[in-house]
This record gives sequence, C-alpha cells and structure tokens, in this order.
Amino acid sequence: MEKLAERDIELRRLHDELAGSTLGTGRLAVVTGPPGSGKTSLLNEFATQAAERGTLVSSAVCSRAEQDRPLGVLAQLFPELSPFTGASENALAIHGQQICSLLDDRGPRCVVIDDVQYADTASLQCLSRFVLGSAPVLLVISTCATHSEFQPELHLRLPLLSVNGVAELLSSLVDEPVAHRLAPACHMASGGNPRLAHALAEDYQASAQHVPCDLVTGDAYRKAVVACLHRGGPDLLRVASALALLGDTEVPLDELLGIEDVSLAVSALADMGLVSYGRFAHPAARTAVLGTLATDVRASLNLRAVRLLHERGAPARLVAEHLIATNHVEDDWVLPVLEEAAEQALEHNELHLAEQCLRLAVRACPDERRRTSLLVGLLRAEWYIDPAIGARHVPDLVTAARRGLLAGWDLMVLIYQSLWFGHVDNVVGLAGIVPRPELEVLRLWSRCFLPSLTTVLGPPADVPPDDLRAQSLLALKEVLSGQADRATIGRLDGLLERCLPTPQPLQPELIAIAALVYAGELGRARSWIDRLLDGAPGRNSPSWEGGFAAQQAEISLRLGRPEEAARWANDSLTCMSPQGWGIAIGRPRAVLVLAALELGDLDEAADQLHHPVPPATYQSLWGLHYVHARGRYHLATGNLHAALGDFLRCGDLMTEWAVDHPGLVPWRASAAEAYRLLGRPDRADAVRARFPASPLTDAERRVAVLAASGHPNRSISRQLHITVSTVEQHLTRTYRKLNVTCREQLADRLQLN
Repeated sequence: MEKLAERDIELRRLHDELAGSTLGTGRLAVVTGPPGSGKTSLLNEFATQAAERGTLVSSAVCSRAEQDRPLGVLAQLFPELSPFTGASENALAIHGQQICSLLDDRGPRCVVIDDVQYADTASLQCLSRFVLGSAPVLLVISTCATHSEFQPELHLRLPLLSVNGVAELLSSLVDEPVAHRLAPACHMASGGNPRLAHALAEDYQASAQHVPCDLVTGDAYRKAVVACLHRGGPDLLRVASALALLGDTEVPLDELLGIEDVSLAVSALADMGLVSYGRFAHPAARTAVLGTLATDVRASLNLRAVRLLHERGAPARLVAEHLIATNHVEDDWVLPVLEEAAEQALEHNELHLAEQCLRLAVRACPDERRRTSLLVGLLRAEWYIDPAIGARHVPDLVTAARRGLLAGWDLMVLIYQSLWFGHVDNVVGLAGIVPRPELEVLRLWSRCFLPSLTTVLGPPADVPPDDLRAQSLLALKEVLSGQADRATIGRLDGLLERCLPTPQPLQPELIAIAALVYAGELGRARSWIDRLLDGAPGRNSPSWEGGFAAQQAEISLRLGRPEEAARWANDSLTCMSPQGWGIAIGRPRAVLVLAALELGDLDEAADQLHHPVPPATYQSLWGLHYVHARGRYHLATGNLHAALGDFLRCGDLMTEWAVDHPGLVPWRASAAEAYRLLGRPDRADAVRARFPASPLTDAERRVAVLAASGHPNRSISRQLHITVSTVEQHLTRTYRKLNVTCREQLADRLQLN
C-alpha cells in the first residue's frame, strides 16, 4: 500500500464522522479527487484504523466490469446475507431491512466503498434509501466527482501534494536524504499527484544508476500516467492525446475532437497534475500519452489538425510541421505551404525542418522541372547537415541537368556536390552549360583544390570582382603560388568582415581561413574563426562547424600542440561524418596522423591510415596533406624508401600544379630528412637548395634551438622571459622559413641552415 502523505486532517475528520454516526442514524462521507490523488489509499488507511479501534468494517471495491451486475456491491459488503435476489422497489426494501437488522445487532459499523461511480444502481438505491436513514453506520465512499445519489454530511476533496508532501511519500521508498533531493523535480514531473510520484520513486529504485538529484522516468511512470487517464474516462484521454500531439498550437480542440467543453477536460488534466498551462508537466508524460495512440488514429488526428490550421491561416512553418507528421501531400495547397516553410527554415538555419519540408515537397510536386528544383533545394539543406546525406540525389540530378532541367545556381550546387565527392566526369559533362560568371568561379575553385581539372576547364580569366567566393579563391591562389603579400592578407581581412554563413556548398569564409593558415597567419586565422562562430549564433551548421574544427586542428598542429590538434580533428569528424568529408577527408586524417606521430603513438597513426580515402583525394589539395602525413609515418617506422616516394610525389604534384609553397606541405624538408637517413646527404642538400630557407632572426633562433631540444612552449617562455604567445609566433615564422611542420625536423634543419 502506498504511504499516505499530507492526509492527517482528512483522516481525523473521517474519525470524527465515525464517532458521530454511533449516536443515531447513519452518516455519509464522500471523498473526491482526481485519478491518482490517493483516494483508495486514504480509504484503506481509515478502514484499518477504524477496525483497530473496534469498529466493524465492511468494504467493497467497484469496477466498471461489474457495473451492470445488480446488487453486486451489497454482495461484497454483506456476504453473510447473500445471495441478494430481485431489484424491484419491494425487494430493495426487504434487503434494506435485513441490512439494518444486521447493523443493529452488531453495533457501530463502517461501510467503505471505493470507486462508487462504478457501483450498480440497485445497490446504491438500497443503501441511500433504506440503510442510511435507519442504521448507526458511517458510509464512506470515494469517487472522482460527487455522486448525485447522495447528500453527504462530509465532503473531502483531496488536494495534490506539496513538495514536502512528495518528499514524505518518497521517503517510504528511498533514503530520506535522497527523497529530499528528488522531491522538487519529482513534484514538477508529477504535479503533486501521489500515484505519479510513487511511480517515479519506483523508477528511481529500478534504475541501474542512482545519480543524486537526477529524476528517472521509466516504465512505472508511463503506466501510471496511462492508468490515471483511463480512469478519467474516454474524453479525458482524447483531449490528453490531442494536447500531446499538437502541443500548444492554436488548434480548436473542441472542433477537432467534437467535444463540447474541452476546457473541463483540460482543467481535469491540470487537477491531475499532468498538465500545467496547457502543456505536459514532463516530456515523459507526453511520450506516454502518445504511446497510447494507434498509428492510424494519430495520422487521422494530425490530418484533421493540419487542415484546421490551414483553414485558419496558421503560419506555414506550423502547418508544415503537422504535414510532415501526417506525410500528407494530396491537397493542392500542400506544396506552396511546404515551399514557404522550407524557405523560412533555411533562412533561420532550421536545417532539419527544411530538409523534411523539401523531402515532402518533392513527393507532392507533379511538375518535373519544379520537382527537380526542389530536389536541388533538398540537396542544399542536406549538404549543410552532412554532404554525404544528399549524395543519393546526384545521379537523378545529373540526368535532369543533361535534359536541360537545371540552370543557374541549381546547376552549380550539383556541380560542387559532384566535385566534393570526386565525381569529375559529372562536371566535365556539364561544364558546357555553366554560365560564364559561375564558370570563372568554378575554374578558380578547381585551380586551388582540384588542379587536375584545370586542364579540362581551362584557367580562370575574368574573375567576378564583387563575388566573395571568387575573391576568397583568388587570395588562396596567390598564397599557394607564393605570390601573396601584405595586401593579400588585408584583402582577406576585408573579405571575412563581409562573410556570413550561408547554406551552400562553397563557403568563402572557410576558403579565406585556409588562405590565412597556408600564409602562416595562424593567430589571425584563429581570431577570425572565433569571431565568425561567435558572431553568427543560431546560424551554425554541422558541416560549417566541422570545416572550422578542421582549420583549428591544422592551426594547433602548426603551433606545436598535437593533443589539441587531435581533439579538433576528431571534433571535425564528429560534426560531419567521414563519408561527408568526401575527397577533403585527407586533411583531418593527415592532422590525426601527424599529431599521433608527434605524441609517439605509432599505433594510432597506423589506425588513421587504415581508413580508406576516395581515389580522387590523391588528385586534390587535401591529398597532398594526406600523402605527406603517410610519408611521415613511413619515416617514423623506418620504411625510408616508401617515405621518400610519398614526399617526392607531393613535390612532383605541387610543382605540376604550381603550388610549390612550403606553407602548404613541407615536402622538401621531409624529403631531405629521408635522403639523409638513407645515407645520401648530397641529395638532401640538393632538394633543399631548390627552395633555400630564409634567415632566422636572433629571437627566432633562440626559440627554435630550445624547441628542437625538446623544451615545451611554457618552458621556453620562462627561460627567455617572453610570453607563450610570443613563443608561438616565433615558432610559426621559423616553421615557415625553414620549411618544416614539426619540432622533430627543427634540429636537422637548424644544422643545415
């Protein structure tokens, strides 16, 4: 039996009524309250106490299943007089006389009936008309509402529990300190309903982990919620289901459900502790209610709701959410609503909603050209979540493009998606229909990231001066070809001032940051990343954040922070799946390999190299990072010829692509190291001579010598009496001048320099 909490006053008043009933004719006490409020527990406790004090107690529990069985309640109360036969007026009078005679012979008596709303009519008539007025008996009944058959001397309406009452109830099942910790959250989730609070305590007990202050909502709570609703009747369950399904949307529930006074049901849910201000007290309660809905019922309710919302001019976003829930596309008004909602969702960076709207809109659209454009919109939304998701649309869109169903930016979205995954054949086949301004941007992108495609597309010519994409690519091209100067860095700053995250495959802010990193402006690049992420709250996306995480990883690696670099690189692969990185996967994988090598973890480096990369990666800028990192692994494991082969391959490609810049990949320093270990110092000198190192300043040399000796940045800072930031700046310039990427290369390079 559940522990009683905050019911002392009600018990005392019932005992007072019992004492009064012995002085003359019978008395009636009615206990009411919402389902779960503890009526049964109160009656059981009172009956037990009354019996202990010498009162004869007869009890009956009514049920809906026995409601049509005449005199069934009397048979439970007075089995010694059973069987009762006949329910006519005359028969009821005879039964009443028999009961009164029994009560007179045996002294004070208490009759307790639980859930009297389910009692058979004949039993109630007999008790109210022929027993209460004639015998010294206290009749205590419980019901969800006052029963019209009775005029009670005492009416007790049970209130919901306070926080202290919940703590008292919980203490019967869990330790008292735990009970007091859980009580506030439990009170909020249960609304003070004793049955729900008791169920939450059971779930806490059953939980494998008892985390202090953490509430557990499990099977017991779910069952208690459903049981309370079923006891409230079918209308209550229907209203609760509608609230769970529709939330606080402005759907007229009375019209939706065909119930005249919905407000009474909503009030009853609030009285029960399940609902507060039209919303469920706890998400688990809403989930429990939704679990009672059959799939077809849920779909039907949603469909009626969405039509009502549309008829009443509700916002497109709200209507679309319910259309998605129903998967309904048959009405003519559905398509424009979904298109409007998708556009608004993209504008507010609600990418998953936009994706769902567009997916349904593609199904709803009968026109092939319009449907193709919608499919491109879906590809854009999915790109911003994870480019791998939209890859399945590419074959259909390529076919549509060849049939002339795609043009303008829609066509470019498809092209950049294809390039990202290395599908160069798609681009070659569609390049002829690309508009001239977009073709120039495409040529610039290929020149920077996929130079092998330049032979097909041709070199960039007239670069659009006001296009942020084109200007960021142009600056990157200058950096990679060694033509960048301070003016280039200034242009990048100005460009980044104007950048905002936008849902597109080609993001100028990420390209500009890459240019700063390759130019050795690591502090500036990191500062811009922070500004861009902080300055666009709510507009970030997984792929956008993944791109910046990869840049942070590269920066950390170049600053000599391998642990930090590995964390950022792993973050980038969490934001966006490895498959979603396409051919650019070479960059985060390379950082993870090099970071592991710097930390002396050869197994981790090998694990990273075991992950496959797309074949087209090796023809891309990102492939240079990957091949160089693989070469460093071979060097660390003594496979010198394989290492040298990787470094020279990088050098051949960088020379062929006119990107032989040490800020990209320091293949010369690595190749020289491999030659030296192979016993060929002449070749080491020769390969370095083709790109002589710039002289170091005295300050840079002092920092470099200590770093090459194994001192961490903080130690160098203390020894030279400079800040850690200054140490990092000196190392960044030293790495660039000496054409190296890690400390282990410094000693050899310093000696040669």
